[in-house]
Amino acid sequence: MNRREFSRGVRVEIITRAKDEKGVPRCEFVEGGVRCGCTKGLEVHHASKMDAMTLDEEKRATKLTAKDGLLLCGQHHDEETKMQQADLAKARAQEAAHLGAKPPPDKPLVSRGFAKVSKKDKGPLRVAAGLPEIFRRFSQ
Repeated sequence: MNRREFSRGVRVEIITRAKDEKGVPRCEFVEGGVRCGCTKGLEVHHASKMDAMTLDEEKRATKLTAKDGLLLCGQHHDEETKMQQADLAKARAQEAAHLGAKPPPDKPLVSRGFAKVSKKDKGPLRVAAGLPEIFRRFSQ
């Protein structure tokens, strides 16, 4: 599954939207009604939990817009990405369970193997004309 990326034009729209009153792009993360003031190390982040790595082919066909992204500082981008990855993993697990897919077993399957044959049970290998008898019988 490929990651959905923002086009250059959409990234420009997101950065323009994130500018403060002085015209400096700032992190758009808001907590408790207060916006983060960070202006360094800003990254465009997918606002929707499932936009970055969506499983739905119909959604993948649509283009991302500026509404689908946020400009975040490195710290907030990492925090949001961790939360989204956990949500996406949960969604994938639920989909797999719904479809009946089962996880691999915790330990590998072990068979009882082949029965041990002693040298007494093995008959002598009859060789004539430099070829084993079994080869001569079935090679014609």
